[in-house]
Amino acid sequence: MFSDRLVEALKRLNVNDPDSIKRFKRAIRNSFEAFLRFTHRYWFHEVSEQAHVRALFHQCSAHLGLDPLYAEVREAHRRT
Repeated sequence: MFSDRLVEALKRLNVNDPDSIKRFKRAIRNSFEAFLRFTHRYWFHEVSEQAHVRALFHQCSAHLGLDPLYAEVREAHRRT
């Protein structure tokens, strides 16, 4: 979702139009704020002290490739 927002903001950018640049900057700033809220509220690496729940969480996270996806989106926000 965050990656899609960045793509859409880039598609609408017209570097020759000052209003377009302002809208782009606003869209990027809003996207970054939403990403930070997501990170602080919902991104975590541990869900339980119980070993079997922790193992299941890590297995699901690894299977879905969540850490690399998160890192990719975080890096995309840093580059913009």
